[in-house]
Amino acid sequence: MTRAPVNPNVFVKELASGRRGAVAAQHPAAAQAAADVLAEGGNAVDAAVTAAFAIGAVEPWMSGLGGGGFMLTRMDGEIAQLDFNMRSALDAMPDRYPLAGGVTPGMFAWPSVVGDANVKGPLSICTPGVVAGLAAALDRYGTISWARALEPAVELAGEGMVVDWFTTLAIASTASDLRDYPSTVAAFLPDGLPPAQPTGHAAPVVRIPGLADTLARLAEAGPEDFHRGDLAAAICKDFAAIGGLVRAEDLAGYAASWERPAITAHGGWRIVTTSGLTGGATTAAMYAGIADADPDDAPGFCTAFVRASDAAFRYRLSKMGHAGDLGRDACTTHISVVDGSGNLVSLTQTLLGRFGSRVVLPETGILMNNGMMWFDPTPGRPNSIRPATTPLSNMSPMLALSPDETSGFALGASGGRHIIGTVAQVMRRLVAGESPDAALMAPRAAVVNPDRASLDSRFGPDVAKAVARAVANVDIVPPMVYPTNYACVGFAGFGPGGVAAMAEPSLPWPTAIAVE
Repeated sequence: MTRAPVNPNVFVKELASGRRGAVAAQHPAAAQAAADVLAEGGNAVDAAVTAAFAIGAVEPWMSGLGGGGFMLTRMDGEIAQLDFNMRSALDAMPDRYPLAGGVTPGMFAWPSVVGDANVKGPLSICTPGVVAGLAAALDRYGTISWARALEPAVELAGEGMVVDWFTTLAIASTASDLRDYPSTVAAFLPDGLPPAQPTGHAAPVVRIPGLADTLARLAEAGPEDFHRGDLAAAICKDFAAIGGLVRAEDLAGYAASWERPAITAHGGWRIVTTSGLTGGATTAAMYAGIADADPDDAPGFCTAFVRASDAAFRYRLSKMGHAGDLGRDACTTHISVVDGSGNLVSLTQTLLGRFGSRVVLPETGILMNNGMMWFDPTPGRPNSIRPATTPLSNMSPMLALSPDETSGFALGASGGRHIIGTVAQVMRRLVAGESPDAALMAPRAAVVNPDRASLDSRFGPDVAKAVARAVANVDIVPPMVYPTNYACVGFAGFGPGGVAAMAEPSLPWPTAIAVE
């Protein structure tokens, strides 16, 4: 058993309660953008789409126009799943990613590829799906205009990001890779260094060249322009300039898809998880293993979770394709929204790695994903590299509805493979009757590889002893700002008393706002 210093990083967060809607997002500006839409009478999808665009301007290393994601919705009683994940380019042939021998360190235990071409740089980029996905959601359920949904993002990108300590940390953590690409240096490394606020001086502002103009153009021209219009042509010109594989045919051929989610019943509650190439099936399996466990019995609860997680990950890694442990490069963003009518949205979107491919497109200012890293570079395996294919991801938004549907919630997280187990644990606590703030504040366990578990240092020694009987290796690890050890959770839900939202307490930026 290994033990890290007992130094939990937990920020003071409060449950936000109201009547007309509530949102949890990973940046206060994105949460406020969504809350403003709810206050104007917009519904949960209107607010979620607005927040999803906005957060790409203020937390760009996690998500944005260059990424993809998944959304679960409950709108007027109808439950649906939207898939807008990244897809490999038509030219993404396996021989473009020759094996170099050895294993890639960091977030994936893949066989290493020559030049890390699947991890960073132009060849790591997949066709993005965010624009098509958010447009599809707004088209089916939205009440606001496309331009209104993009308005906060345009404004925030124009204003730029005011640098605080967390901005400096986020950029500095990947600076050694960012400096390899001139357009990325221009965006994030002024004077060749991560931006920081000197004592006694005003905070610097980071503006990504071209991004505000791209967002304004998208707002005016509409989503088709991104995939088939003048904006698509500009993006493809950027791809040609950097040597990327994505072409006009990839952008034009991309379409988000509405799918049937997976719905299971536990104790009368309907648990909705994503189907397909997501973390949903593994989340559901973990939840089934702890559905009868009592969260107040910490040793028993954690032991049940570790056993269920170990079995679920063994299956996932052998049968579904290994979607990787994001470790120190954990990224992604999650948004949970509820409106005053009980409509719910759980939306997770990502660039995959922190700063994705590390490449900012030189003219359009879009930071692109590194979705090729989700694929196994070894041929002939589940999830191996193929052209025009969606890889297996860890994203796992979910919904839950009480037996009489007088209560329900949207839940999800960011944090790579840690998403899956964290969502299952928090979901169980909520269904067992814990308040949202207590459920999110509670210490967590984590299993992201078979035979190894991590326990929050706030657990007592009795928990570690019990878990050690269920798994070979137990590490005592506190919640930390960086790396994020137990994922970043967002909750929004409704009940007899109104609506509420709660944001992750282990990170500084996540924010919950409710509308009275």
